[in-house]
Amino acid sequence: MDLRNLLASFAILGCAAACDQFGDRGDKVEEAKSSVGLLLADPSSAQFSDIAVKGDVVCGLVNAKNQFGAYSGLTGFIVENGSAQLGDDGPDFFGKFLKICDEPAKAKFMALDVARTRQRVDAITKALKE
Repeated sequence: MDLRNLLASFAILGCAAACDQFGDRGDKVEEAKSSVGLLLADPSSAQFSDIAVKGDVVCGLVNAKNQFGAYSGLTGFIVENGSAQLGDDGPDFFGKFLKICDEPAKAKFMALDVARTRQRVDAITKALKE
């Protein structure tokens, strides 16, 4: 076998491995979207963004319609071992999300959390003044 054929064989094998890896990632993302959909009032309206795959964990952001038919705003999600969690699933979620997810999702999630906290503080302050 000459050098050109050898290099072509390596290129084909490399492409096959990379294509399989991206196929596996795509499967994980689709499974994660399905798992998150089970927690949403209207799964067909889900808009996903900033999705990251780290091993068997998939995380990112989702916006979907609530039971009133309005989009509820972005929230973070984590899917691990087929089990999905949304950003409002308890106090441990925030730290886990920041530990696992990529920078774009982290920045957006933290900004959302700050805005929601500000809204809560404003509502409490208003209620206390009344």
